Amino acid sequence: MTTEIILAPVGAGKTESILNRLAQTINEQPFAKVWALLATKRQEDAFRQRLSEWDNERQVFFNVEFLNFYELYQHLLDVAGVVQRQLGDSARLNLLRTIISAMRHDLEVFGTIAHTPGFVRIVADFIYELKQNGISPDDYVAASTTAKDRDLSRIYVVYQEYLQNHNLVDREGQGWLAATVLEEDTAITSDLSLLLVDGFDQFTSIQAEILGHLAQRADDTLITLTRVTEREKTVGRRFERALSRLKEQFGNDVLITERHLDHGDDGNHPDLRHLIDNIFLR
Repeated sequence: MTTEIILAPVGAGKTESILNRLAQTINEQPFAKVWALLATKRQEDAFRQRLSEWDNERQVFFNVEFLNFYELYQHLLDVAGVVQRQLGDSARLNLLRTIISAMRHDLEVFGTIAHTPGFVRIVADFIYELKQNGISPDDYVAASTTAKDRDLSRIYVVYQEYLQNHNLVDREGQGWLAATVLEEDTAITSDLSLLLVDGFDQFTSIQAEILGHLAQRADDTLITLTRVTEREKTVGRRFERALSRLKEQFGNDVLITERHLDHGDDGNHPDLRHLIDNIFLR
């Protein structure tokens, strides 16, 4: 089981490396199970197009699945046989609106604005941020030292208790469940031959944890990240944070490969090269 992170500037062939590894795996094992984890639907469409052009003789790639993280969460829960009713975005906002309205007289700070749509949406986003970073209601309650934090922690507790009591799960909660399932059952996805991760500029704590679990099971894992040379503390900061999070998760069990871009031989039109330079390198 090998895990590699490729660091390279824009246009330096990161996706090409992913395609090479995929082609190599499929040629050696025609029915290998491959998961390609991509950040957006647009990236998935572009990857599919490049894959089809990569090997004109091969019309079908068996057992190659394209996923984003939310699709991955659902897929892992389906494989594990964990049945949950997912709460949609509109229903989630309505639920939070009802909960906050019922609690408004008990809130120390936010009682006067508890009824406003803007406050409900801010709380909804904040709860997702807590969940993305693996912070449970009990954790937040324990860490609350101000009246504002106490109000928010109360809302979070009541909201999460409602979900649990009614066998519901929200979008980020699926990530929690998926990480727990992987930790408790090492047999899940143990037949994964290749895990590919391309196009991301950040990872939440839960996402990094899930990648760690999957990398322990997959025969090979390849992750690409953009590196903005000499601008790591400005425009490249988010990429460096993503790399730090992966390093924390994988420790010494990862090979980090850096690739540098030769402007004289990058295959891009000069106008495109100028645009890339000014966006990412200046």
